[in-house]
Amino acid sequence: MCVESGSLNITVVENAIPSLISKIQQFDLDDIYNFDETALFYKLEPDTTLGTKRISGQRITIAFCTNSRGSDKRKPLVIAKFANPGCFKNVNLSNVGVQHSYNKKSVDGYIYISKYLTDFDK
Repeated sequence: MCVESGSLNITVVENAIPSLISKIQQFDLDDIYNFDETALFYKLEPDTTLGTKRISGQRITIAFCTNSRGSDKRKPLVIAKFANPGCFKNVNLSNVGVQHSYNKKSVDGYIYISKYLTDFDK
């Protein structure tokens, strides 16, 4: 689902741009969405400390989605490793305005992302 930027053939991309622009122009800006995900390393400490602690890899994945005009901002999707992650202790996620899913391997959240995007049709 993710492609490393160094492995991308730039010529193929440049040749596909005119075709992509032509296809996009067939749609209203309200119907064109941007979806992106990021990782929040909630236990990561500053990298300028004197200590030599091991770097924490604990994270949650957060995905954001909005249409081109910004008039339809979907609830962010939060994928954590546990149903009730420690970083959300005493927080009712249903009241925060996010969709929450959990998976023991939070980096394998593509199943939840597919469901999130499929729910657009409902």
